[in-house]
Amino acid sequence: MPPSDLVRLTSLGSASLRAPCGCLRVDSTAVAEIPDDVRARLLQEYPGETHFEATRLVDALRCSPRVLRSIVFLAGGDFLSLERFARSAELDWRDVVFWAEYEEHDAPQPRKVRSMEDPLP
Repeated sequence: MPPSDLVRLTSLGSASLRAPCGCLRVDSTAVAEIPDDVRARLLQEYPGETHFEATRLVDALRCSPRVLRSIVFLAGGDFLSLERFARSAELDWRDVVFWAEYEEHDAPQPRKVRSMEDPLP
């Protein structure tokens, strides 16, 4: 597809390209490895065999540390939720960042309560 057929969209500091067909291609936000704080949270919240599967799932996502933190934070130790939020992030990473950083999502002015730029406690 020629570049003239693409419209550049930006939000939350990242760019993506939307093709006329409606599909979305996200510019690379890949990280070389899972941040240490995310690894520690996975070890804490997903014991035994589940830890291996959770780590493999998060590692396969290849998204920014902010998005990885958001996914792991929202899942809260539940593997099915981890899968669900990972799928949501693949569709639109901004959703999981919003859900993790803000409260009162349906309010006219959602309230930011945390930053997923900071390491997970």
